[in-house]
Amino acid sequence: MRNLHRYMRAALKWVLAGIVVLPALALAHVATDTPVARQFYCRGQADFWSPNPSDAGCRALLEANKDLPHYPGQQWNQVSIEIPKPQYEDQAVVEQYIPDGKLCSANNPEMRGLDQPSDKWHKTPITPKNGFLQVIISGTAPHVSSDVYIYLSKPGYNSATMPLKWSDLELLKKERVDKALPDDGTALNPLGLMQGYFRINVPIPAGRSGNAVLYTRFQRDDPNGEGFYNCSDVTFSGGTAPEWYAKGPFLLPGFTPHSGDKIRFRVLGADDSHDEVVDIRHPVTDANPAVWGLGLVQALSSFKTIVQIGELKGTSIIYNTVEPGNNQIFLADKNASIGMSIITDDGGTPVDQRPPVANIQGPAEATEGETVTFDGGSSVGYNGKLTYIWSTNAAKDASNIPNHESTFSFTVAPYFDAIPGGPQPDHNVSLTVYDHKNLKKDPKQVVFLIKKAGGDDGFPQWKPNGGYNSGSQVSNYGVKYRCKQGSAGAWCGQNENEPGKPGSTFWQRAWDVVP
Repeated sequence: MRNLHRYMRAALKWVLAGIVVLPALALAHVATDTPVARQFYCRGQADFWSPNPSDAGCRALLEANKDLPHYPGQQWNQVSIEIPKPQYEDQAVVEQYIPDGKLCSANNPEMRGLDQPSDKWHKTPITPKNGFLQVIISGTAPHVSSDVYIYLSKPGYNSATMPLKWSDLELLKKERVDKALPDDGTALNPLGLMQGYFRINVPIPAGRSGNAVLYTRFQRDDPNGEGFYNCSDVTFSGGTAPEWYAKGPFLLPGFTPHSGDKIRFRVLGADDSHDEVVDIRHPVTDANPAVWGLGLVQALSSFKTIVQIGELKGTSIIYNTVEPGNNQIFLADKNASIGMSIITDDGGTPVDQRPPVANIQGPAEATEGETVTFDGGSSVGYNGKLTYIWSTNAAKDASNIPNHESTFSFTVAPYFDAIPGGPQPDHNVSLTVYDHKNLKKDPKQVVFLIKKAGGDDGFPQWKPNGGYNSGSQVSNYGVKYRCKQGSAGAWCGQNENEPGKPGSTFWQRAWDVVP
């Protein structure tokens, strides 16, 4: 991916020749950044806009698209098709819209070169970490809820000779995304148009080696049902890089199961829904933690690429039966969290089936660098103590977020001014509470605003020819304004609609006053 940064800098002379034909709706599309999709890689080549690019795969792509040779690269973030809602929720219907052999072009004849079998396609080297691969999708529609489907071609498929069919693919991950994160410099940002990215941690089947195709479907949740389909060629190194993240002590004070109890152990995913990646119930036959702890470790052995318990010895994690209190819980995904609870043998006491209710109390905004605290203690549970799982995208250091206390503190991340005067990226604080007896949960999320230290709180002074559009925020004559959404937002960029201009009401068609 870093190579693409160099390619893009060198590509500017060719970009000037093609920039005038960039699609007007470019700010609503996505493409797979890592591992890089075919058209995305070619678009990043320094000589892509030339008639004879040096990369053999990109050259073959141009040759296959003789009528519109540069079109797939030019529309690198618009390999898409519209399948009206709710039809796109039916896989059989999707396969009718995109038949076998047309998957990489999303059945667009003007991008047919993306479908051709070839041994020339650029292949991204892949080394899973503890069985996972992080897929990055560069996005320019951070406020549109979407479903991401990530597939991998099955062993035996040969991209050099075989057109890609649906039956060649295995679905590895489906995840709901609601917003993009700001670009932190690790994702590609062609021409400065990208506003953010999505990161998906994808489990990779054990033992994969050699070449494969990773296929990404990014389905926007809207009436038109526009979906984006990308083929990324990869080659597996055949190994996994051991990398574990300590998540705290295995034995917490007061955690004392008795013989006859069960221990419920869960690993909760990093997304907002906190769905269980691991969920087991281990019977306790001996209250000695050296015994039941080792039994739990053995019960988790089938999930050893996701979670391990013990002490880190070199590259191995070994459970200490002599001093059980020295053991730590390690996760392969640093943003995932754990949940461990005791299911008691209480003689058949009825379990209240009402779900818990999460409540969050805390500030709605804070200045960058400030420490804030949120409280979930008013959450309601009907079967005793609840488990608290917190998350946020507003923390300066997300890797150090505590997860199991009723209160939650963090240092606010730096203010991010992606587009001067433009809307701030969405930030939020999420809490999910779990009732370990009826196995029900309740997620809650609140919006959180990051303010600039010593700054203008995201409302810079209006200025002529400021290039404002829907969502832009400004201040003028001591009042804050926000540009209207929809078609009315087009008026904001016109100087005659200066917000709050004395003696004029024209500006009211474009701007809303912010209290």
